[in-house]
Amino acid sequence: MWICVSNDFEFQNLVVKFFNSVPNQNHHENSRNFDTEQLRNKVRNALAGRKFLLVLDDVWNEDRVKWEELKDLIQIGGQGCKVIVTTRSLKVAEMMGTHSSSIDLQGLSREDSLSVLYKWAFKEGEQTKHPELVEIGKSIVDKCGGVPLALRTLGSSLFLKVDIREWMFVRDNEIWNLPQKEDDILHAIKLSYDQLPSYLKRCFACFSLFEKDFQFNSFHTIVLWEALGLLHSPHKGETLKDIGNQYLHELQSRSFLQDFIDYGSAYKFKLHDLVHDLALYVSRDEFQLLSSPSENISENALHLSYTKSHLLGKTDFPLGLRTILFPLGVNDEAFLNTLVSTCKYLRVLKINNSGYESLPHSIGKLKHLRYLNLEDNEELKSLPDSVCKLQNLINLNLSGCTELRELPNRIGNLISLQQLHITTRQSKFPDKEIAKLTSLEILTLVSCDKLKSLFEGIELPSLKYLDIGSCRSLKYVPLHVIPNLESLSIDGCNKLKLSMGHDDNQIAKLRLKLLYLESLPQLATFPQWLRGCAETLQSLVIVDCDNLDELPMWLSSLFCLKTISIENCPGLLSLPDDVHHLTNLEYLKMKGCPGLCRRYQPKVGQDWSKISHIKQVIIESRELEN
Repeated sequence: MWICVSNDFEFQNLVVKFFNSVPNQNHHENSRNFDTEQLRNKVRNALAGRKFLLVLDDVWNEDRVKWEELKDLIQIGGQGCKVIVTTRSLKVAEMMGTHSSSIDLQGLSREDSLSVLYKWAFKEGEQTKHPELVEIGKSIVDKCGGVPLALRTLGSSLFLKVDIREWMFVRDNEIWNLPQKEDDILHAIKLSYDQLPSYLKRCFACFSLFEKDFQFNSFHTIVLWEALGLLHSPHKGETLKDIGNQYLHELQSRSFLQDFIDYGSAYKFKLHDLVHDLALYVSRDEFQLLSSPSENISENALHLSYTKSHLLGKTDFPLGLRTILFPLGVNDEAFLNTLVSTCKYLRVLKINNSGYESLPHSIGKLKHLRYLNLEDNEELKSLPDSVCKLQNLINLNLSGCTELRELPNRIGNLISLQQLHITTRQSKFPDKEIAKLTSLEILTLVSCDKLKSLFEGIELPSLKYLDIGSCRSLKYVPLHVIPNLESLSIDGCNKLKLSMGHDDNQIAKLRLKLLYLESLPQLATFPQWLRGCAETLQSLVIVDCDNLDELPMWLSSLFCLKTISIENCPGLLSLPDDVHHLTNLEYLKMKGCPGLCRRYQPKVGQDWSKISHIKQVIIESRELEN
C-alpha cells in the first residue's frame, strides 16, 4: 500500500487513504458514508493477519502523538509486515524510526548524473557529436547536486538545443548564486520553469490550486485552462482541446508531469512533490491554496482553493476573484450566498462533496461563469432554473448528485456548453433540450438508474465522447445518431443491448478511437458494429466481463489498435490466431484471466511468439504467481 501523506497527517484523513489503498476492498463503497471508527474497523478487518508493505510517502508531521495513534491502527498485520517512511526532514525520520535507523539517501554519482542529463538532452548517442556541449554539461551536473529530478528537467529543457549559448545560459545563470535553504525549491527546477514560454507558465501555475499527489485528468485540466482564457486561439481545423493537449505534451516533454498515462482520448498524470512546491512558489499571491487559518488571503489573489471547511470563515476574499474551489464536505450557506452575490467575475466555481441541498437563485447572475463543478453532492435535490442563464458556461458537472430529481427545464439555453456530466433520478431524458447544445462534445451519464433510453428522434453531430456508467435500466443507445463519436465508455449497464440495433450501413458511420467496456455480464461476443471502426480504433479496454468467452477473428482487422487491456475476463482462453497482424499494437495488458495469461506467458507460453513483437506486454495472474 502506498499513501502520499505530505502535510496532511490528520488521523481521519489518513484512515480514508488507508481504506482506499487496501487491496481487494470494495472500492465502490464511498468512504464518506462511514465515520472514522467504522473506517478504522474496515481497515483492521482487511489487514488482520495479512502480510503487507506500507509506504508512507513524503511525511512532514513532527507530532509523535499522532504517529502513535497511526501505529496502533497498523499493528494488526501478520508477522513480517514492513513500513517504509520517506521524508525530507531529519527530525521526522528520528521521531518515526523504530527498529532500524534512518537511511540518508545520497544524490547520484557524477557519472550517473551525466548519464541522466545526456539521456534527456540528446537523442541516443548524439552527445558524441557535440563535445563542447558535453563539457558544459559537466559543469551543469555539478550544480544539480545529484538530484535526478533536477537533472531530468534541465536535460529536457535543453533537448535538441545545440546552440552553445543556450547551454552556457543554463550553466552561468545567476540563479545558482542564490542561497538555498534545506526545503527551498531546487535551483535547477526553477531554472527549467524560467525557460518555459509565457503561455505555459500561466497554465502551470493552475496546478498550485490542488494538493500534492492529486490525480489530474486532461479533460478537467484543459477545461479549467479554457475557462480562465489561458489557451491560444486554435488554427483552422483545430479545437481548444487540441491546444490544451499540446500544452500538456509540452509540459510532459519538459518533465514537469509524471505518471503520464495516454488513454487515446484522455490523459492522467501527477506532479512530483518538488514540482508541486515549484507551482506554489511561482504562483504565490495570485493563486492561493489555503490550508491553514494563519494564512492571509492576498489582496492580489484571483484564484483561491480551500483545503478545509473551517477555513471558509475568512470572508474577506477579493471581489475580483476568478476562481474558487471549495473544500470537501462544506455546508456553509451564508458563505456561498455571500460569494455568489459579490464575486461577479467568477469564471470557475467548484463545490464537490458538499451538504448543500440547493444553490442560491442568484447564481444566474454570474454571467462570466464558464466552469461549474458540482460533482458528488449527494444532498443536492434541485438546481434553480436560473442556472440556464449562464450562457458562457462551457462545463457543467452534476456527476454523483444522486438525489438530483431532474435537470433544469431550459438546459438547452446553455449554448456554449461543451461538457455535461449528469447524475439524475428522472426517467425521461430531455432529448430535445440536449439537441440544442450544438457545441456539446463530452457527455457523461452516471447512475441515472431510471433512464431507459437516450437520444430519441435527435442527432448529436458535435458529440465526441460518451461515457455511460451504472445506468441499470438503460436498454438502448442509438450510436448512429452520433456520427462523430470518438470515445465510448460503458460500465455496469447490465440491461443495455450491445447490438445497438445497427445494420451494416450504420456500422460504416462509426469512427471510434477508444472503446471501454466494464462489468457487462451480457457481453458474450463482440458486437458487429465494432468492425466499422477498423480505420480509427486505437484503444480497446475490457474489464470484468465474466461471460465473454471469445474475441472475434475479425479483431485483427482493427489495424490501428495501439493498446489492448483485458482484465478479469476468466472465460477468455485465447486471442485471435492472427493477432500478430496487429503491427501497430504497442501495449497489451492481460490481468485476472488465468487461461489467457498462461497461454501468452512471456517466452514460455505456447502462443508467446504471436505477441512477442509488441513493445510492452504486461501479464498479471495470481495463478501464475503461485
